[in-house]
Amino acid sequence: MRYMLLFSVIAIVALGIVGLSSATWSASNRVEGTVQMGTIDYRLADPEVDYRPPGHRVTASISPDGHALVIVFNKPSRGDYAEVLFSVRNTGTVPLKVNGLIVSAPGGIRATTFGAGAVVAPGDCASGFGIEMSVVATGHSTLTVTLTLDCRQWTY
Repeated sequence: MRYMLLFSVIAIVALGIVGLSSATWSASNRVEGTVQMGTIDYRLADPEVDYRPPGHRVTASISPDGHALVIVFNKPSRGDYAEVLFSVRNTGTVPLKVNGLIVSAPGGIRATTFGAGAVVAPGDCASGFGIEMSVVATGHSTLTVTLTLDCRQWTY
């Protein structure tokens, strides 16, 4: 019984010392820091053009920064059609979710995109992205379409 009482007193004193030192530390010390989650970056790659009717020139190129796809219809005629497929390379350090494809096109072009919703892991390249376009009005020697991505960090 004596040992139990002695042990209890020692345990209470030890817990008091730990509590006192913990309270003193948290009251007088501040911890500051920065948390970095990673970077979001991408490059468009590998544009492939399929256009109809043959003989009409449609070109697709990637902008110098790699963030835009530029498509040009040269001497377009009503009813011309083009499909451009491309890949997205994740050059950032976090998974990249493609929320949407943003199209900037003149009124003479009707465009539909596909591939939104895909997730690309850091360092990976994903295909299956594209845009289908048809000329619905003419009157210009060229029609230019620009496509960019709406991307976000993806957390699993």
